[in-house]
Amino acid sequence: MAVVESRVRARLMGTPDVNSLTTGQIYAGFAPQTASGDYLVLTKVSGNPINTLGGTNQNGDRMARIQVDCISQNVAGATNYAKAYARVKALSEAVRESLRNWRDSGAKVTSCTLENEIDDTEPPEDGTSVGTQRVILDFIVWYQ
Repeated sequence: MAVVESRVRARLMGTPDVNSLTTGQIYAGFAPQTASGDYLVLTKVSGNPINTLGGTNQNGDRMARIQVDCISQNVAGATNYAKAYARVKALSEAVRESLRNWRDSGAKVTSCTLENEIDDTEPPEDGTSVGTQRVILDFIVWYQ
């Protein structure tokens, strides 16, 4: 796992609300097929060093867009699907609160801001498949 993603993952694992809602299921890049219930997937969507007219920033400052997929799966059925939606919204709120204005000199994170939020739904294909509720959060993280 790359540096910035591991810092974000450590922050989320250390947040009691996030950790309890995901039961520690916080993955980098993709979730295994065995993942179930509520979990997170972290992906570095883009990133770049901070350049100046004099060249690359001497402090090593960098910016990354980190996508946090908050996912809640449940069996088909209107009642269960509504519960999955409520759970994924609670999980996304816990993530948002954990990373809102996050600064950490030990982790060398100087700023973290929410850039975008999208709700997504993947309905069950049939009566036996699992439906998925997802909230996608894009954060801009400045770090060294």
